Amino acid sequence: EKLLIQHVYGWVPFNENCVNAPSANALADTPGYKTTINTYIDLQYKPPGVFNPYVELIHSENYLGMNAYAFSIDDAVGNMNEVGDGLIIAVGGVKGLANGKPFDKSKVIHVNLGAPQPGRPTWTAYGICSNKPDQNLNPGQLTFNIYTVDYPCRMVIVDSKQREYTFWIKNAPPDPKINCTSSSRLDWCNALHVKKDEHDAWYIETQDPPK
Repeated sequence: EKLLIQHVYGWVPFNENCVNAPSANALADTPGYKTTINTYIDLQYKPPGVFNPYVELIHSENYLGMNAYAFSIDDAVGNMNEVGDGLIIAVGGVKGLANGKPFDKSKVIHVNLGAPQPGRPTWTAYGICSNKPDQNLNPGQLTFNIYTVDYPCRMVIVDSKQREYTFWIKNAPPDPKINCTSSSRLDWCNALHVKKDEHDAWYIETQDPPK
């Protein structure tokens, strides 16, 4: 009974005694997953606090009003698994934060860089809403994410020959648009592809760097 309560409240898969745990029983692969999520969220929020008062404490505008982790379905929000460069503590509101906008996972854009061909230049760095590439890419890293930012947003990507590839993202999802007017490499920019997958996630896909 204790185990059952832990799984129901935590919204986690039953992986006990699974050969390939923890991937053997992924929740997202369970038939009826989306419908069950909506029912589960209704239990959490309508009316708030009945099923788990902690959720109301974290999310309700009457209390903390946070978008971060409150129960396991929210894990993609509270645990983004992104590299940080420090901790900012703001007391009494968002004043003092470099970005005062709350994280919204529906606004995330995933950038997939074209895989370099053997013997050709590789991708080395990128910048988000910046005039310079201030984020290094590890060897073989071909993906980075754009979270809640101000639009229009200038993107800059650099290859191992120190060549810059730039474009503007005009607006946030849904349906983000690309502007190549001032791009440093027009042909490359015009080949950018924007798409949405079956999970309503947005992607910008690029070509590989030329010779």
